[in-house]
Amino acid sequence: MLLVSTGLIFTPTALSDPDDLIELRNTWNQYLAEVPRRSRSTQCSGLSVMRGTAEAFMSRHSDSSYASKFNALLARYNCPDLAKLEYLPSA
Repeated sequence: MLLVSTGLIFTPTALSDPDDLIELRNTWNQYLAEVPRRSRSTQCSGLSVMRGTAEAFMSRHSDSSYASKFNALLARYNCPDLAKLEYLPSA
């Protein structure tokens, strides 16, 4: 079974893969550090990557905390092409 979301292919093994979790956290932290330093015109592209990362946390690891963090960042930057993430809070 393959799941396709935002152009990425997920397999069921990703749901329990600690390496995947580490990679997602590293991606999130990298962009979190870079977005404020980017030019205004490229901040939204960085936030777009962060949105995809937050979606991956939700779909592959049942963790919606990054969706909440993304929504808070989105409120700070003016990126009209990006929508807030809808999510159920993690248990």
